[in-house]
Amino acid sequence: MLSSADPPAHPRLIASGWLWLLPISLVACSPALDWRDVRSDDSGLMAQMPCRPTEHARQVRVGEHPRKVKMLSCQASDATWALAWTEGVPPQDVGSTLAALRQAALANIQASAAEAPAVSSNVPGATAQAQAGRWRAVGRRPDGSAVTQELLFFARGQTVYQATVLATRPLAAESVDEFFGAVRFAP
Repeated sequence: MLSSADPPAHPRLIASGWLWLLPISLVACSPALDWRDVRSDDSGLMAQMPCRPTEHARQVRVGEHPRKVKMLSCQASDATWALAWTEGVPPQDVGSTLAALRQAALANIQASAAEAPAVSSNVPGATAQAQAGRWRAVGRRPDGSAVTQELLFFARGQTVYQATVLATRPLAAESVDEFFGAVRFAP
């Protein structure tokens, strides 16, 4: 206990003693996952994402065919969260396009196989497809670092969709379930 005869503590020591709290307080005030409703106007798809997504579009070879793929994606909690879709797939090619997207996703992380988690993968309003569903894969990035990929594939008419969570560390299953569970079509 300081008495009136003790010299006051040096101001720099007092300030530095509290500076270590600043990063902790900033982290405590900014949630890692800030869930928000998102909607892509042209696909009719709605979802909740844990961060503010940006929209991208590019030509990609999907199976045998080049296709324009559009995507909403963002990064939060050491993970990339994405919704992608390609439109105008001929009805007879929807199943093979879903399979090609799954194979490309596995190849991107050098994974040889994917397992189907024991969770529901029904997207309300989606067209029934044998190749639709949810998968989990563990693989590596090109730099050799480990990644886990959660995937959801589905279709509606001639549009094929892929929802992805690509994480460098294990994520809470509840977060992935919340993301996939909120995917829906606009009324």
